Amino acid sequence: MACRIIGNRNTREFHDGNCFCLRMAYQEHLIPFASVQEALQEGYNGCGHCMKQYDGASWTIYTVPKSPAISESMIEQENLTVGFSTTEHHEPWDVVIIGAGPIGLSAAKIALNLKEKYRHEMSVLVLEKAEHCGADRRAETVNSNHTMDRLWGDGFLHSLEIARHQKNVFYAPYAKFTRTVRMIEAPYSFHWRGENGHSGLIDSMEERLGIHYGHTGPPPDFLPDGWKKERVHQLSRNAYLFTGVEVQAAGINSEWPTSTPVKYVETSRGRIYGTTVLDCSGYTTRIGRQLQEHSLLGLLERNFEFLNVKGEPYDLITNPIVKSNWRRHYPSDQYPEFQTFFIPRDAVPAIPGSPPGILVVFPSGNGDVEINFQVFDELSGSMPVQWEDQVAQVKQMWNYLKSGYPVFSDIIGHFQPEDLVYEQVTGMPSVGMIAPAMIVPGVALVGDAAGHVNPQSSSGLETGMLAAEFWVHAAWEISTNKMLWTETLKRNYNHAFMNTYKSHDEGYEKSYYQDLVQKHQSVNRNKFLIFGLLNWGGDESRDYLLEWALTVFGYSHKEKEEAMAVSLTEYQTYDLYQQSAVINAILSGVFVLNLAENTLLDFLRITKKQYPGEWDEFLAYLDMQGLFDKIQGVQLSQLFDIIGPLAAVEYAIYKHSKWIAV
Repeated sequence: MACRIIGNRNTREFHDGNCFCLRMAYQEHLIPFASVQEALQEGYNGCGHCMKQYDGASWTIYTVPKSPAISESMIEQENLTVGFSTTEHHEPWDVVIIGAGPIGLSAAKIALNLKEKYRHEMSVLVLEKAEHCGADRRAETVNSNHTMDRLWGDGFLHSLEIARHQKNVFYAPYAKFTRTVRMIEAPYSFHWRGENGHSGLIDSMEERLGIHYGHTGPPPDFLPDGWKKERVHQLSRNAYLFTGVEVQAAGINSEWPTSTPVKYVETSRGRIYGTTVLDCSGYTTRIGRQLQEHSLLGLLERNFEFLNVKGEPYDLITNPIVKSNWRRHYPSDQYPEFQTFFIPRDAVPAIPGSPPGILVVFPSGNGDVEINFQVFDELSGSMPVQWEDQVAQVKQMWNYLKSGYPVFSDIIGHFQPEDLVYEQVTGMPSVGMIAPAMIVPGVALVGDAAGHVNPQSSSGLETGMLAAEFWVHAAWEISTNKMLWTETLKRNYNHAFMNTYKSHDEGYEKSYYQDLVQKHQSVNRNKFLIFGLLNWGGDESRDYLLEWALTVFGYSHKEKEEAMAVSLTEYQTYDLYQQSAVINAILSGVFVLNLAENTLLDFLRITKKQYPGEWDEFLAYLDMQGLFDKIQGVQLSQLFDIIGPLAAVEYAIYKHSKWIAV
């Protein structure tokens, strides 16, 4: 074409006539413009390479469910008819989801919901390397999860419940002191696979997606001969799950960045072509590690000098963690609640400078328990560089804790060897995040693969599901508009994800990503204080007592901040025990200002109205001395009116107990 300004109907971008991007476009997609102004008037956006001054001129960034678009074509025209790599219509898949764990299955559920709601035939392919979804046999503990219930149905999380605990027993280093705290919310514990009459997370997800193993129908026509039909699971029209397919690498175009970056996904069964690839395969992601040199590492802690990180970006954001599950003989009569052990540096005699960590015991009823030990290797220079060597050192630390660490070794001593269900060293990407999530046009890391983990709980379920929701909607928009990924679209979507995307769920007032950023900053400050600065002296050390008091005070301050953020509407959704925990958390602060006094009184009125028959039980849970100390003046008479006629007498007894005793 002779005209200098060329538009691409598919990507809705205009280019200089010599731009290399035009060499990748189909001829029938090209349209000439007389001028830049004409292209802009037609709603075209300037190319990010040759028309940077007009890049973003016609783009609007939306939030879910209306999100911006995605990047360059991942296929070549001559490859559109390769057997295994295509849908039944001999086209690339609109979205390829790698991994069928909770995040990958949630991504599939979101895509199917969109297909059903808008009647658009977006093609979806889910790849799982194991023969079954979510192959790990493990337990999980999470807080109330609005996202999970919204995506999978009201009451979904409650249906999985095997245990809930409102208290957490904190053990000071070497278990010299304990502090029991009542949490504002009682987390849910559940299994991934159903056991003892309880539904499992993965089982319930499979049931809602209609996945049934032992499929006996004929495989789809587009699969090559010899494909095992039991590995093919149709989720809906043009949407499939393939099990037993291991993703090995992304097919990198040797001409990138002057051409399409990723042409296909190489698997153990052949090449898969897709417009959008969502990698939900966890922190072991092969594609993420392969392409990490193209991404910027969003390590939020980089400015702290105490970090002793080594190796590649995924090594920098990942803590080693031991996950174990034990059955039948957990001493729940002695240790009925969560047990959290602060493990200091140098706690393992055989490893000089051994890193600190946190060890948490999650009782799950019937004598069963999940135990996790997370090692903060960024706070110690003693950890080896190679992962295999790290695993060996973590196992050495774990074995010492089981056999010789105060209190915890007593817990483990109740089990027999056959009670151990599993015990493995894996990684928890809770130190930082990979940014941007879409590392090259069309390939986005989701969940643990990008470090989308809540560092306060070391759980990636809710955060991963929220990330999946954003990127599935992005893939949906690309599909419905028949677009192909470009560098500009990648940049726009990453910007929306990191700055403007908000969940529709209650409690997410900030940007999803910025909320995670703030959590990382808070957690790493606390880790640096507790395990980096404090030295935890010996038995008679006065410093030890002060350090533990400071640690407990810091946790109480955090709990008070969270309690003060609870709205009256949210408070009404809590049960009796949660409401008492909120009030006690506010009272735990050194000072309670007038605003907090009014909030406390409003909370008390709500509880008395909601639970009139359990009011006396509620008062028994409250820190009454704290109420009498912190509420003063006019509010004190209001407190007496709410509590009841004996409140003034109880107040007088408390305040003048010495004189009354005399």
